[in-house]
Amino acid sequence: MNDKPTLPKVSRVASEAMALVNKLERERVLDVATYGAALPRTLRAEAELSRVSEAYRNIVFAKKALASLCADEVAAGGLGRLKEIGAFSVIEQVRSQHEAMMQQLTGSMSARLLARQREFLAPYERVNSHIALLMKSFQGAKVHLAMPSFVSISKEIAALTKPYSLPTGYASNLADHLAGITKPWTAVGHETASIAAAVRLSQFATFSRELPAFSKERYAVTATEFGSFDRLRPLAEPLEDEEEAEEVYTEGGRAPSLVAFPSESYDDVLSATGWVFDIRSPAFVRPDGSTLPNANIDPRDHFIISMVECHLKAIISAALISGGGMAALERLFGNRLPAWKSKRDIAVERDEPELHLVYYADFMEIAEIILNKELWASTFKAVFRNRERFKHSIERLHGLRVPTSHSRPLTRTGKLRLMAEALELFEAIGVVPRQH
Repeated sequence: MNDKPTLPKVSRVASEAMALVNKLERERVLDVATYGAALPRTLRAEAELSRVSEAYRNIVFAKKALASLCADEVAAGGLGRLKEIGAFSVIEQVRSQHEAMMQQLTGSMSARLLARQREFLAPYERVNSHIALLMKSFQGAKVHLAMPSFVSISKEIAALTKPYSLPTGYASNLADHLAGITKPWTAVGHETASIAAAVRLSQFATFSRELPAFSKERYAVTATEFGSFDRLRPLAEPLEDEEEAEEVYTEGGRAPSLVAFPSESYDDVLSATGWVFDIRSPAFVRPDGSTLPNANIDPRDHFIISMVECHLKAIISAALISGGGMAALERLFGNRLPAWKSKRDIAVERDEPELHLVYYADFMEIAEIILNKELWASTFKAVFRNRERFKHSIERLHGLRVPTSHSRPLTRTGKLRLMAEALELFEAIGVVPRQH
């Protein structure tokens, strides 16, 4: 489209770009180039990323050319001119194709980001690559389980981490925590691989905490470790057989070593490797801005999700109170108020203490409040950094919240993803230290 754009040319370029993306999808190239593969490790993957980028550039160019063409036509003959030349159908075609392409290409951005961050992430990648080789002997094996001693764990960790620059005392501290697990968690005959998996899980936690919450680097690390979690969660989590569900995640690119432990001891392994953390309940804010005394959340009541919800509502209520109180609430969320007030009235009738109206919002309405353009710009951008990453994080938590709210179990991958998302949110809010 080097010459002057016309509607047929714009339509053709957009359609050809979309056809290429659909072809790449059919060939499973998008899976190779985006979610599961992380860094493009082969020349083929590099070439496919180039094809994906070309398709995206072409449809963006078509969109800009269409805007320019329409502007010239309107300037010459008014809005009626667009109808005369049939522009509206092409506008809708390009818009829908661009939207569809963005949905398909979401993951490729993280792949290119990881490629740009290769040097920054190199030490982490070296540790993971070393452990991945050891894990091959463990995956899928039917083995007996054991609880290794502190001495044997220390020796294995020291051997595994010797080539890498890790903090002083890291090996002995991790060995001490792993030796404290009171349930069998290592595979007999594969102790090195089991402990290597624990090291990788620990490194994932450590490296995540060293990166700012909602930064592009942290997003890249998380996307690498979890693979195509967002695509596969609706397929994996409902499966009755947890190992079948975990196999779905493994095929989708989630690092197998992250869950290479028995379900019975996985919570203990998570705790020993730095993924379980203590969160105090926030103060509960009343309508006048005062706090409710002696209020707390029972940690047994799907603790992590409850704490995320409570802390988000606490900072929202503080932002609304400082930004104009009820007037701000009515101005920004007037359509939500009747439902919130109804829930509040029912709660008060049950002799519950009255809280700020935002506490009666649903979980996903919390995201709507935080993502409100005015509140995001004035308050929440400084807290959560990136609007899209925060939005996706809340959506993931919501997907994991449903089963926990109804006393249904999560897979090991689901539990770890819950910990990772919650930890990042808590760090952004400032209620959990960066180092456990």
